[in-house]
Parts: sequence; structure tokens; C-alpha cells
Amino acid sequence: MNVWQAAANLIRQSRSGALATVARVRGSTPVPAGTKMLVGAEGRLIGSVGGGCVEADVIEAGLRAQAEHRPALLTHHLNADLAGDLGLSCGGTVDIFVEPLMADEAYVRVLEIVATAESGLVRTATEWGDGPVKTFEPVALGRGASGGGAAATLTRDGRFMEERLMPAPRVFVFGAGHVGTAIARAAEAAGFRVIVIDDRSEYADPARFSEGTHATVASWKSA
Repeated sequence: MNVWQAAANLIRQSRSGALATVARVRGSTPVPAGTKMLVGAEGRLIGSVGGGCVEADVIEAGLRAQAEHRPALLTHHLNADLAGDLGLSCGGTVDIFVEPLMADEAYVRVLEIVATAESGLVRTATEWGDGPVKTFEPVALGRGASGGGAAATLTRDGRFMEERLMPAPRVFVFGAGHVGTAIARAAEAAGFRVIVIDDRSEYADPARFSEGTHATVASWKSA
């Protein structure tokens, strides 16, 4: 389950939460723009925005956003001395947008649509007046385009965070034995879309794999 769907599920279950997104980076940073972390009522649930004190601050901001129903845009300057002291290997600047999960039907639907979309543009207002403002616009990609995840940035005026979704590159694993299943797990953890192919139905059983891996029964010649 990806972080978008997990966020939508929290709202559907009437649970509180916040979604943190690395909205912009300058210089060397622990994680790229677009990286997400889901924060629940008791702290981090899914994902990471780099660890150390940055992540601790983001979790605190997530808890505050849940309580106040108001988003926040955080900026952290990871100079070399600070990065070394905190166990971070980078010294750039990172902007992180923290949004409370709101029980707004239009907002939840965008989360659910993005959870299954391979490409498109997500725009989120960084300041909310009468409620959350998040939209999704499908965008056609050229043949073979891939990048994986969502590359995020802030608009020049800082009023919106824009995330351009790109499909993750695919990995085909032929054979669903113990080696194939281990490769599939590793590839999925690395962010690939994984397709496992085996001509034995008991091996190419979707129940043997996580939701992020597609298992199909076929011979390698016909696949």
C-alpha cells in the first residue's frame, strides 16, 4: 500500500493524521523532493523524510497540524556542521510541507485517485482558508517515460506545491521460486513496479506477494 492510499484510509476510518512532503530541495539533502511521510496520532506511520532532528521536527509539526487543522511549510538548513552532529550526511536546504488529513470528500478522492495514477500533476495550496485545496490533473506521457514517484516543487510565489507523477520503471522477474520472490521484494522496496511471471499457478499466486507486485501465470516465451 502506498502512502497516498494509506492517508486516504486513515480519513475513511475517521482517524487523524498528517502528510509530510519534501516540497523543495537545494543542494545535497538526505532525500529527494517528493519524498513523503505519513504521521498518525502517535507519530510516524509510513515513510521517512531523512531522519534525525529534521524528521523529529516534522513529526511534531504533523501532530500540531492534526490538532489545529492547518498546514505548515517548514524550512531546514542542513549546514555541514549541523548535518554531521545530527548524523545526517548532507548539507543542503529542504522545504517540507505538512498537511493535516481532512475529512473532506473532494480531498479524499484526490488522494485515492493519485494512489492508483501512474502520471499526472497534483497541486496543493500551501495555505488553507475554508478547507483543503488539492487537485489532480492527468498528464499524458511520451512512450517509455518513467521516473518513479513524484517530483515536487513549490511555485515561485510559494502558494502551491506541485507534484509531477511519473510511473516507476518496471522490472520483470521470470520465475516465482524462492530466488524470484526475494528479487521481487527487493525490487519493490527499491521503488520499481514488479511483474512476476511463472507458468505454475501455485507459484504465481498473488497471495504470495505484496500489493505492489503483479503476479501472472504465463510461460516466459508467451510473456
